[in-house]
Amino acid sequence: MRITNALWASLRRECLDHMLILNTRHLHKMVSEYVSYYNRMRPHQGIGQHIPEPEAVPAIESASTDRIISRSILSGLHHYHRRAA
Repeated sequence: MRITNALWASLRRECLDHMLILNTRHLHKMVSEYVSYYNRMRPHQGIGQHIPEPEAVPAIESASTDRIISRSILSGLHHYHRRAA
């Protein structure tokens, strides 16, 4: 896992500054989960609010779908929302 300067700054600001890290194993788990969130779910302003490695999500058949799927990230520190297919 390669951590760039931008990723490191976001990791500290959005994750580590808000958590009490218990041990090395906990730190590795939180960093791994945040890196996955950062690359697969979090929109990036520098690339037009797109996601670098979007998850494979089935196409939405109807734009009027009201059901939203929410996923808790980093023990509830962040959340990922998307429309249900």
